[in-house]
Amino acid sequence: GGAISNEGSLTIEDCSISNGLVLEGSAIWNKGLLAISDSSFTNNESFNDGGAIWNDSLLEVSNSTFHGNSAGRTMLGNGVGSGGAIWSIGVASILDSEFSENTASSNGGAIGNEGTVSISEGTFSKNAADSQGGGIFSSGLLEVVDSNFADNDADVGGGAVSSRGTMDIIASAFSGNSSKEGGAVFNTTGVIFDCTFYRNTSTYK
Repeated sequence: GGAISNEGSLTIEDCSISNGLVLEGSAIWNKGLLAISDSSFTNNESFNDGGAIWNDSLLEVSNSTFHGNSAGRTMLGNGVGSGGAIWSIGVASILDSEFSENTASSNGGAIGNEGTVSISEGTFSKNAADSQGGGIFSSGLLEVVDSNFADNDADVGGGAVSSRGTMDIIASAFSGNSSKEGGAVFNTTGVIFDCTFYRNTSTYK
């Protein structure tokens, strides 16, 4: 991580991390237990996965903001990256946090997941991915509750969420998201319950 590399137990509270640039996990690289609260991550860049955070263990995020972070797109050139704000192959829990205008040159404009991610009371707006999952891409286990997705975009599938693992989305709202397939959600195995969809668009014909 350009700012922090953690292999133990670390708590980050009321911090601001911005303008990092590294190969992966530009702000934080986590292989331990990491708890983040009341913090902001802005304009961090990674050549590969995890524009702000790369997680390979246990991650807890609450009441934090992620804005303008990027995976695979940097001011020094472009790579292939997923998870514009967060890339996780471990276990991640995200509560009451906002993701806006994050981008990925591959999957997951805001979050990319190959492990287990649970999200509650999240806000995802204007995130974008060149492939799948403008807001979230998951090939692992994904649970989303009481969250809002607005104006996210993916070129290939799942303007807001693309899941190729197992997905549960509950009591969440989707509006103005767009993609070639699945303007709001692209899914292979999962459950969508008590959700609202408004003016999401798909260009597939």
